Amino acid sequence: MKDAYYFPHDYNAKDDPKCERLLYEMGQEGYGIFWTLIEVLRAQPDYTYPMANLPIVARKYNADEDKLRRVIDGYGLFVVTDDQHFCSESRTAGRLPAGGMIRFAREGSNRFAGLVTEKVVEMLADTRDFGPWIVQVAIRSMAVATRGMPCPVRC
Repeated sequence: MKDAYYFPHDYNAKDDPKCERLLYEMGQEGYGIFWTLIEVLRAQPDYTYPMANLPIVARKYNADEDKLRRVIDGYGLFVVTDDQHFCSESRTAGRLPAGGMIRFAREGSNRFAGLVTEKVVEMLADTRDFGPWIVQVAIRSMAVATRGMPCPVRC
């Protein structure tokens, strides 16, 4: 699996009037297309993407090319530059420098691993109340956390 990167984004983007109109007219499909396009843009070094490659995006993500174009052109969420590229000035992660993605993700997973470590120590402190299975859960949680992956159990 490729490295997964995080970039900050607005949790309330759906409440933006432009997104509200998108949701009203295209529903969750349009909103999903919007976020897919944002993620595609974020993966680009200059946060722009060639319009000529929209058929590739459509096929890759099993989307309708006309709907992709409608989301790009119809809601003011994206800017088409020189009729050849599109970008999003407001939502792409120009919020993090390109190298910052990895640093931010590592810091987050290190914090997570620290929290899980504390929880594991607490759980192991008194295993008689939980039985031997809790030790196995704690060990798995610790192994997963130290690899920076989401914890498979509620910690």
